[in-house]
Amino acid sequence: MSKTTENIEQMLQYLDLHMMATTLDSIVRSSRFQDMDVIEILQEMVASEFDAKNAKSTRALLRLARLASSQADLDKADYHPKRELNQSFLKQLKSCEYIADRKNIYILGYSGSGKSYFAQALGIEACSKQYRTKYLRDTQGFIEDLELLKSSDPKKFKRRFSYYCRIQVLILDDFLLMKVSNDTQLAILFNLIKEREGLKTTIVCSQFFPEGMHDQLGGTSALAEAITRRNVDNGYLLFIAAGPNGK
Repeated sequence: MSKTTENIEQMLQYLDLHMMATTLDSIVRSSRFQDMDVIEILQEMVASEFDAKNAKSTRALLRLARLASSQADLDKADYHPKRELNQSFLKQLKSCEYIADRKNIYILGYSGSGKSYFAQALGIEACSKQYRTKYLRDTQGFIEDLELLKSSDPKKFKRRFSYYCRIQVLILDDFLLMKVSNDTQLAILFNLIKEREGLKTTIVCSQFFPEGMHDQLGGTSALAEAITRRNVDNGYLLFIAAGPNGK
C-alpha cells in the first residue's frame, strides 16, 4: 500500500467514514485495483458507506417504531388464494409511495386473519425507507393513557400528543376493538386523526367495516362520523379474507 493511500484511509477514519476506508483498503489489496478508474473506486467506496449508514439508521428507526423484534416481511407473507390478497397492490405498498403521498391504509380482517403481520411488515418497509414510524399494539390503551395524562399533566399531554401528530407513519393496531368509552377519548382520537390528515400516514388495523367502526365510536355523534370518514376516505383498503393457509 502506498503512503498516499494510507494517508487517505487515515483521513477517512478521522472523518468517521470507516466503511469507505475499509473498502479502499480492500480494493487496493485486490487484483482488480489496476483495472479500476478513479470514479469506479470512488463509487464503490461511497456505496459501501451509504449502505452501512442506511442499515444503522434503519436499525434505530425499527427500535423507535417498536418493531426491532418483528420478523414480518411482505415477501414472505402467505398469499393463499382464500386470503384474497392483491399481490400487485401489496407490491405497490412496499414502495412506500403512499407515505410520500400522505395516504392512509385501512387493514380490514377478522380476528386471526393476519392484520398485525401486514401492519408490521408495512412498518418495517417504512423504516427501511427512512420514515419515522411508531407501531402501537394496543390502541385502546394508548388512548386511555392519553386521557389520564390530559387530566393529570396537561403540558406533558400536549407534548406527547404533538409527537404522535408529527410522526411520519403511525400504526394503530386492534383499532376500536372495544368501544370508545367517553367523549374525552373520542375527542382525543378525533383530534389526532384530524391533525394527521393529509400531512402524515396512518395505518389502521380493524375487525370492523366502516359502518361497524362507526358503531364502536358511538354511532350518532358528529365526531364518530368524522373519524370514520377520515380513516377511510384518504387512503387505501387492504382486506384480508382469511388467515394463514386460508384458515
